[in-house]
Amino acid sequence: MAAVRVVGEAQNVGAAIVQLIGTRADMAVVDAGIYGEGGLAAIAEKAMELGTQLIIVTSVNSPVAPDLLQHASVAGAILRADGLTQVTAAIGSVASGGSYFSPGATALFAAPQKRPVLSARQRALLHLMAEGLPNSAIAERLALSVSSINAEVQAVLRALDTTDRTQAVLIAMESRVL
Repeated sequence: MAAVRVVGEAQNVGAAIVQLIGTRADMAVVDAGIYGEGGLAAIAEKAMELGTQLIIVTSVNSPVAPDLLQHASVAGAILRADGLTQVTAAIGSVASGGSYFSPGATALFAAPQKRPVLSARQRALLHLMAEGLPNSAIAERLALSVSSINAEVQAVLRALDTTDRTQAVLIAMESRVL
């Protein structure tokens, strides 16, 4: 595999475009759930202008429009849940001038999208997570044990296909569950 180094990180579309322009990277790995004006399509357009190849990281809760996957700058797609082997394969293939679409990502694009199903208790928990409350404060507010809340938070994260509380809240808001 060609030498690959990380040259930047961005939290939103505007910052991602600034990174693309500033680094003139050959390849960029971009989360499909990135927020900002123009979304992933704006990044794809700028990448095409700059000759940067994109690998899209997606999940059931951050689907990518099939037409965007055919954009000239998109050279690959992987799932957030894909292991290191798939990530390495995607980066290696794109760095070598090829493309890579993991089996999971390919299946996702062919499957109809659906909203995550959460119980009323899980939605209430997400509301409290959105307030920034730690598990101990949520447990106190709901009159439950901290271990019950820990387990319920993990169930919510699994249901939303993420390991991050903030991302879970954003996914829930984006899919109108919250």
